[in-house]
Amino acid sequence: MKHFKLVGVAFCAALLSSAACAQNPAIHLQVDASDAPRGILHSKLQMPVRAGKMTLIYPKWIPGEHGPNGPITDLVGLKLAAAGKEVAWERDPEDMFAFNLEAPQGAEILDVALDFLLPPGSGAFSSAASTSEKLAVVTAAFTAMKLTVPGPLTLLQVTVTFPGGLGKPSSLALPCSETLAGNVMV
Repeated sequence: MKHFKLVGVAFCAALLSSAACAQNPAIHLQVDASDAPRGILHSKLQMPVRAGKMTLIYPKWIPGEHGPNGPITDLVGLKLAAAGKEVAWERDPEDMFAFNLEAPQGAEILDVALDFLLPPGSGAFSSAASTSEKLAVVTAAFTAMKLTVPGPLTLLQVTVTFPGGLGKPSSLALPCSETLAGNVMV
């Protein structure tokens, strides 16, 4: 009987997450880690939008960390565009992890470009150095390289480009390539 309950719970969870994805179309995230040896990751996001005011959220709570200390100070070069035009944004006056903007009429996709400066020295968790000339650990970068909208889970379709010459980009049994792609729930 326990087996059936567990399967039922898993089935319900799958239904809920797929319903959440149906309500929030996927966000496409491209991470370019080709400058990782210099301590810079580049990111481009494409997310569906409707005309009007909206808020984008930078992750405040990082998995595995023990406080709301998302590395927002390392987010630089934020640029937004929709329907081929630059979109102005401003920091929320009460939440430094929130960005307010107004998507223009006729906009269906918001293009977001940002850079993330990787920590240079020693530290704990996401504040520790994670790259060198021969190594680039981008696990935490998935959290730090995106902005999301408040609300239910969203499917994040991710593509990562690694620096040439690093060798195999993963310890997983994947084809040897300098680009990896996959889906993540955020």
